[in-house]
Amino acid sequence: MSSASPRREQIKLDEPDTWPPELRDAAQEAAQHPDCQTNFTVDLRPPHDLSNRIMRVLSERGILVYQCARLLDSEIDDIRKHGLRAASEELLADKLARAQREGLLTAAQVQLIQITGALMDSDHRAARTNEIWALTVLETISVSEDGVEPLFAHWGGEITYFWQTHGNRAPALAATLQSLGAPALIEFALNPAESQHYSPELANIVIARWRNLDDCGGEVHFPVPPGARVPVLDVWLPDDPRWPTTTVGTADAL
Repeated sequence: MSSASPRREQIKLDEPDTWPPELRDAAQEAAQHPDCQTNFTVDLRPPHDLSNRIMRVLSERGILVYQCARLLDSEIDDIRKHGLRAASEELLADKLARAQREGLLTAAQVQLIQITGALMDSDHRAARTNEIWALTVLETISVSEDGVEPLFAHWGGEITYFWQTHGNRAPALAATLQSLGAPALIEFALNPAESQHYSPELANIVIARWRNLDDCGGEVHFPVPPGARVPVLDVWLPDDPRWPTTTVGTADAL
């Protein structure tokens, strides 16, 4: 009986030195193409054959992605054991009930979040419900600090830190949300597929990382069936040696 082939680890887009040879070869060839000489990741235009080669490797091997969050200890334990949930009204209700049960939010604060959160707006609810958002490269944290810093600074993400905090219309509640939990990076794996929306395209990310472009940042949005959980590989906290040294706002968010 032949032995099972060893499991191939998912690709870390942040670490080109660890990429499999077929990805390195495609990235190097694409980086030399005339349409890939710009210094802006979104403007790279790799030819279709090279883009397809890159995507084939990524889809077969899978990639590591990271969700930015601020979480309670009990939430971290739950995610590690049971997986990551997509945004939904059920998730919001469970998060608020947990925080109130642990004595971290009052009934009045829970009600205020429920009636003013992002999910109460029909447009935002449609864009967020049963969707998961994650970073495709950790470099995004330093490239797009305005987009990720609030996710580390406010407990619960966009479904709890509502728009009133931006206008300083609920400063006491905003301060409470900033005091709960700790910044976290939730690491999980994806096999790129058509149902996932990458911005910019993953081929651009690969070429930009290979060329070490300063603006290389990216994200993915993808649908999750209602009630489903996405298995996670780990949850990183700021005292983890793997925590990005470029993470903005972490000191203030702790």
